[in-house]
Amino acid sequence: MSAVSAHAAPAAVAAGCRTPVFHVVREPDGGDEAIAWAVRREGDPRTHRFPDRPAAADFARSQGRAAGGYRLFMELRDGRMMCEMLNVAG
Repeated sequence: MSAVSAHAAPAAVAAGCRTPVFHVVREPDGGDEAIAWAVRREGDPRTHRFPDRPAAADFARSQGRAAGGYRLFMELRDGRMMCEMLNVAG
């Protein structure tokens, strides 16, 4: 008979997968508008740019949900940072 430990690691953790971490930050776009919002995923060299913060945050959240969970560090309009986390149970 096989017993399952209440402390057993989830399959993704046991397989070495890590929760993706995203950063939504503003950056100069080089024009008169002065602000573009960028999404970066840790470990990924690509940067995705959006015209506004809600669009950038929605993109990061959708990528994170598709991965089963995420941590999102988002710059607020006043420069402060906030952290949002989601863990989707399978």
